[in-house]
Amino acid sequence: MENHQLPPGVEHLRNAKMYRQAFHRLDLYRAESDSELLKHHAALCLGSATEFRIYLADRLQVLPPPECLKRMVAELNQAITIDDDIAYLYWNQAVIASRYQGDNAAAKDYLHEALARDLQHPMVQALQERIEADVGPVGRQDTAGYQLREILYRLLDVTADETLPDETIKLGGDYTQWSLEDYISEARGLFSDAAEDILDAALTEFSGHWANLQDDGMITADALDYGLEFVFRVCELQPGSDAARQALRGLIGFLTRFSMSVTGHQQPSAKDLRKGKKIARRGIRILENTEVAIDPDTEADLWLALGQCSGRPQDLHLPDALKGYIRALELKREANNLKDIDRLQDLLARMLDYAIQQSVGLQLGIGAAGKVHEEIEAAYRAARVLEDKDAQLNVGMRYQYYLSSISRPDDALEVLNSLLDLDSIDEEVRLDLLYEKAARLTEARKSVAALGILEQLEPHIDAKSRHVQCIFWNCYSNAMRELHKLEQALKYIDKALEVKPQSAEYEVDSLNPMLHTNRANILLQLDRVDEAEAELELARDQ
Repeated sequence: MENHQLPPGVEHLRNAKMYRQAFHRLDLYRAESDSELLKHHAALCLGSATEFRIYLADRLQVLPPPECLKRMVAELNQAITIDDDIAYLYWNQAVIASRYQGDNAAAKDYLHEALARDLQHPMVQALQERIEADVGPVGRQDTAGYQLREILYRLLDVTADETLPDETIKLGGDYTQWSLEDYISEARGLFSDAAEDILDAALTEFSGHWANLQDDGMITADALDYGLEFVFRVCELQPGSDAARQALRGLIGFLTRFSMSVTGHQQPSAKDLRKGKKIARRGIRILENTEVAIDPDTEADLWLALGQCSGRPQDLHLPDALKGYIRALELKREANNLKDIDRLQDLLARMLDYAIQQSVGLQLGIGAAGKVHEEIEAAYRAARVLEDKDAQLNVGMRYQYYLSSISRPDDALEVLNSLLDLDSIDEEVRLDLLYEKAARLTEARKSVAALGILEQLEPHIDAKSRHVQCIFWNCYSNAMRELHKLEQALKYIDKALEVKPQSAEYEVDSLNPMLHTNRANILLQLDRVDEAEAELELARDQ
């Protein structure tokens, strides 16, 4: 390795303030082939990690908690053992000794070492005056607001460089590793008995500090994720407050951008798309489980992210794509965002066209039933949201067939009633819908209602195909049997057998057993047992 060249990836880590991770990686390189350059930058990374945390404490107006301060001092000492010629390492030791530990004698020695190494810093004179006046350490406040900012500092201290938990950071044997929920629980516990005005003031101040940190670009991506959720979950204690709404908007905005970013690639991988969907679903769960209200425009973007991540061919999940676009469109309409409404209607229409071209999964196979249900249900809802009459009729008819096939005739009837309520449908289509409704009513054992429709349809039935006529007379027979009008039931089942399609027509193999079985049941109820047994033999022979 050339002495003037840093290892790949390290400069990016340093620029992102991921100092501790950068140090860890540099240490690995040093184990293989050490150099003065690597030593210098490894020491700089540790020093920068400490300086970043000093600045973070200043912005949050807190004293670094004891366990954080201990790590900062240990890291500075380690950095000096690696490269003792960096002035800023001694400067940071001087600041910590004076401001946080109240040891101005030690601070004076550290400052002397820093100046001997040509330190250039605008705050040198202020620190010298503090040391000469022997000012005591910065005091810790005993207020809920201060303690809340202190918890946030501790959370950022372990997430500012790396995800939580960070295995590359050596936290020391006396450090108890916490989860994000641990930090949230401790913060919320501070306000278990607080009066509303005190709570509201504390949360407003707290969220203001957090917003300033973001504006200054001090929060790296991983810390931002955890920090946003932490701030929201604390502010959620006051669901109607501006602080809570702003915190939720920040968290959902972050998750939306993070999720949507994976679809920006020309060819995102299936792994990236699954990650995007997972992030979007997390945001949706947060919205579903909070009392904090958010504007529909912001929520719509999160649903759109789910739709976009679910609609790419590399990891296509048609139900989620349709659901995401549907909910996004509904929310954009609620927000009256006309520009986005037009765009989403176009996206949803194209996705619905694709679903219809794929027959919405209805080339039925038993093993795919769960997926079929999700797809056809989402496609039907999409057609209704778009108010596309042709698509509603197309998909709705398929949907009710599917519901019938899984023995849900009442749900199928709801779909058929919605289709019959559409404006200006063709008379021939209306008759087809009524025909299907009569069939579903007989399946639901609502024979009186079925009979009323069958009587309306009877004058038109001769114009239909033999297959349709056969099913029609079978339905009529079933209705009569349920009403205990057995002679009429027998008459109509005989008509069904009479018009049954020839063997060249489809479904003849399934029609024959069904018709003979139904006729046998009628004959049994008429106590014509021998004839019933003969019919059952015919059914078994098919």
